[in-house]
Amino acid sequence: MSELNETPAGSQEVDERSTPSRVAEAPSDLVRTTGLGGSVFFLVGVSLWLWNVLEQSAAASTAPTEPRFRWLVIRVWLLLGTLAMLFHAVKDPVIHYRRLYGLLAVALTGLGMTLSTYLLVAQSIIQASGVAGYPPDDLLLRARLLGGLAAGLVALVGLCTALAPFVAMSNQAFSGPRLTPFNFFPRLVACIRSDSDLQRLALGGLLLAALAVTGSILIHMPLRELGVRIDKLSPENLLAYGMLPYGLLLSFLGVPFAMVFARQEEEEAWRLGVAAPVGFSGALAALAGFSTLFTDLTPLGDLVAPYGLALLLLGFVQLWAFLACIGADSDMGYRAAFVMRLVGFVVAVAACGRSLYPALADWALQVPSLADRFGRADLASYLVPNGFLLMLAGLIFGFFGYAATSDSKLIVLTRRELASYFYSPIAYMVIGGVTLVAWLQFLQWIDIVEFAGREGVPEPIVRYILLSIFSVIALPAVVPMLTMRLLSEEQRTGTMEVLLTAPVNEGVIVLSKFLASWIMFMIAWSVWLFFPLVLRVAGQEAFDYRPLLSFFLGLSMMSAGFLAMGLFFSSLTKNQIIAFLLGLAGMALLIVPFFFIEEVTGTASARAEMWRYFSFIHHQIEFMQGRVHLKHLMLYVSFAVFWLFLTVKVLEARKWR
Repeated sequence: MSELNETPAGSQEVDERSTPSRVAEAPSDLVRTTGLGGSVFFLVGVSLWLWNVLEQSAAASTAPTEPRFRWLVIRVWLLLGTLAMLFHAVKDPVIHYRRLYGLLAVALTGLGMTLSTYLLVAQSIIQASGVAGYPPDDLLLRARLLGGLAAGLVALVGLCTALAPFVAMSNQAFSGPRLTPFNFFPRLVACIRSDSDLQRLALGGLLLAALAVTGSILIHMPLRELGVRIDKLSPENLLAYGMLPYGLLLSFLGVPFAMVFARQEEEEAWRLGVAAPVGFSGALAALAGFSTLFTDLTPLGDLVAPYGLALLLLGFVQLWAFLACIGADSDMGYRAAFVMRLVGFVVAVAACGRSLYPALADWALQVPSLADRFGRADLASYLVPNGFLLMLAGLIFGFFGYAATSDSKLIVLTRRELASYFYSPIAYMVIGGVTLVAWLQFLQWIDIVEFAGREGVPEPIVRYILLSIFSVIALPAVVPMLTMRLLSEEQRTGTMEVLLTAPVNEGVIVLSKFLASWIMFMIAWSVWLFFPLVLRVAGQEAFDYRPLLSFFLGLSMMSAGFLAMGLFFSSLTKNQIIAFLLGLAGMALLIVPFFFIEEVTGTASARAEMWRYFSFIHHQIEFMQGRVHLKHLMLYVSFAVFWLFLTVKVLEARKWR
């Protein structure tokens, strides 16, 4: 870059920002007012939440008490405040405000990471002790001290990752030695002494880290008291009511602010300074989630669901945000993606080994000589659900790390199409709409549970969360929304000719667009998994997770056929609205067989069996019951192949025009 900035001898270098022809872009009053109102809403929501927690924890009785402020009102204040601040962060071009939101992203990530670390370590000590009921004071004090020590260490390392880019920049300015982890702290002290901006950043970070550690320790008792008041005291309560709603939520909130900041920031030190803590938090969360592969062999017990899944989800989102902020094509991004790939595949292999071990051991003990020497033991199966979940998570991490740096034509085009969803309102409309539908269905399920009372709800209880009139309406609407623009927009804008002249064939183009829409569909529908996790945490009672696995396995195959059909309709027209209506009509026709099963032919006839075979609603019910028929899966796979083949032929027919 220095060669590009050189000027001829005798000439004076001119700053473009000071030229009269340059007009600074100023935000409107609406943007600034929205940002100010959002910060007020957010602070009011945090204040009301603290008021409720402290007031309930200070109550003398252990009976459940109503909070002074409704939790729904607090959540609305926090949600409105966050959305308003995000709007301000996107629209305000002033560098100081952008960097303020970048620091907010670091603060939220650091607070969530510190609180989650404290709760994980403290609760692990309490649970490993084997003490039933409320822990004694000496054990509680030891758990607090060790948890606070671990949280302080994590906060310090996270602060160092945030300051490292500024130290490297300052070190280069002073022509210091090459910065390494071994000489980082001496160079940090030297750079802080000579750089006033670094002094302010370091002081603010230390104060925030100290506040986070102190707050984590002080909040330990209020959260424990809340656990007592709901009459569900168990060693998991503090973890459930601390880490999942608060620690992970704070960490998730830091992601959108970091990504908005990184897309607008031009200085590499600031961009890396905000992205590095997010990546460090994601790496910690992913490693903690993958460690649940072995926790069932320790006194900690089985933590894969829901805590391991929640940590893996947080780690995946934060690592994805980290790569998006720094760029997967950079040296640091490539190394991070390579580590993700390696760790993901290693965990997948380890989970596969643990899943196969009981079956292999049982087979080996069938040999009389081995049975006499080692005896026979009943080994519990690990494949469902833990082995399958961890293998799936490991493969997702591994393939994501591979896809982030791959030069394959198919993967490059798929990345392009997937990114285009998030650069347009479609992704956010689909995810927001599916979340709203899932929330309404969850509220309906709560009414069912309250009506059932003490009689309880028979398994699988998750069918009331995933199957209702809301999901039946949402699925046909989501499919055409995701597919309507894939090929019709390319034809309308004239970029289809450019794409077809690239060194790729029609099959790669169609398959890349199909894969991008399928991945987007599964991302949107995975929001439904949050509500069973909330159910597990709030109820503190385990339930059968296996219907969830069978349902999403069937849904993945089912959606492939639907999206391939929508992609075909998108290839027929340049108008997105027409493509949407054609896709909606196709989905409506696929709903019809469900109503013919009983209304027209009766339940026992051969014609009813035929309608069941073509009814995707009937298949969803079967999947939710845990009955995954290979013929149903092959139906949707062949359905997808058929429509993809037709789409390729439509594109090939353009050569004859």
